[in-house]
Amino acid sequence: MLRMSLVRCLVLSAASLASPILLDAQDEVLGNLSISANIGFESEYIFRGVKQGGESLQPSVDALHPLGSGDLYLGFWASQDLSGSPSDEVDFYAGYTFPLSPIFAISGGFTYYWFPDDGSIPGSEEEPYFGIFADLPLRPSLFAYYNIALEQILLELSLREDFQVSENSFIEGGVALGIGRADDSNSDELEGKPSVNFGYGKVYVDLVYELNQMSSVSIGVRYSGRQESSYTDYLYWGASVALGF
Repeated sequence: MLRMSLVRCLVLSAASLASPILLDAQDEVLGNLSISANIGFESEYIFRGVKQGGESLQPSVDALHPLGSGDLYLGFWASQDLSGSPSDEVDFYAGYTFPLSPIFAISGGFTYYWFPDDGSIPGSEEEPYFGIFADLPLRPSLFAYYNIALEQILLELSLREDFQVSENSFIEGGVALGIGRADDSNSDELEGKPSVNFGYGKVYVDLVYELNQMSSVSIGVRYSGRQESSYTDYLYWGASVALGF
């Protein structure tokens, strides 16, 4: 009985000593955690120059936390087709960004694409990526992606710039250019392993209005084209609401 009382006292004492430490650690973690959410509407769902669906609702949530000298991030993005096309998609991703200098930084991570509609081929895809970006005019970035299911390697260059319109509004414009090769565009789920070489581009212009320091609304137009066996292009529009926490 005496032994049990002693053990109990030691446990309670340790817990009382550890509680402030755990609470401080919890406050530090939560205090440095950044969370953002976005819900968008796109009149067409175009990804890397390929039409994936029609009118779509596209929510996303991202979380970022400092880790070492860089930032750890993770999140999910989804597309819910509103036109009746079986093209719903949910993506999960995580990665790490590390600064090389006050100007340059590198980032690497992994994306899991899930296509929940029955009959989707493939039903899922996995894609690690790595890239470098710079805090320079036009904010250039260059990323490499490898889609495991499609045996596809892809390089994408992106440029982006903002132009202030008023105290609370600005125009954001950007362009993305990519080239790639898929050595198994059937992803082992259909017979044959056709190779495909392709290039694509996207240009967008959005008008953004800041509701406050943590939230904004935007609307804009996009143009996307892809060269494969022939050239296809799309002109469409989108709008979104962004919230930060």
